[in-house]
Amino acid sequence: MSWFDDYIKRLLFLLVSGAIISVIAIMLFKPSSWGEYGNYRGDALKAEASKPMIYGDNRSCISCHKEVNELARESSHKRLSCELCHTPLSEHVKDDKKFKDAVIVSKERQNELCLLCHKKVLGREGDFPIINPEKHLDILEVKPNTTCNKCHTVHAPMENINYIKSLRELREKKRLLKEEQLIEAKELEKIEREKAKDLDED
Repeated sequence: MSWFDDYIKRLLFLLVSGAIISVIAIMLFKPSSWGEYGNYRGDALKAEASKPMIYGDNRSCISCHKEVNELARESSHKRLSCELCHTPLSEHVKDDKKFKDAVIVSKERQNELCLLCHKKVLGREGDFPIINPEKHLDILEVKPNTTCNKCHTVHAPMENINYIKSLRELREKKRLLKEEQLIEAKELEKIEREKAKDLDED
């Protein structure tokens, strides 16, 4: 028997021993719920479900905040999670009862959150509303540290803007109407002066 045959025998012995040890280890240590719902431990679901809930979803908020839901439902922000800007549900509600106000994120964080989606970056084009924050505030002549919610309602971003636009349009119409009335008044005054002048001459 050559040294090569001896080497092959040892290698085969190690491979077979390793396979046997692996099978025994799997039989001893494999959880009983393994494979119940696929290629993982079924009891993991029960373990996760038994943990205290921290986050809810928007349906958790609707029961108490119907008016906000109605506003948001028609808005472009309808898919955003309430907990993105507010505290997690567990810090606001316990056993279906409010025990603390839902805190809104800080001013600094608020703008950061808005700009995650609305900041002008390469590849974000099209109909999606994007801005260059510095230019946006500069054009509107607003202070650089102004938060987005000073002009935009977070739940329905364009509501305040559209309201302000309609107010501006109304103001402009009033201004034009006043100008027209002023012009008419001046024309009437001129006509009356001319009539009075003609009467004096007679």
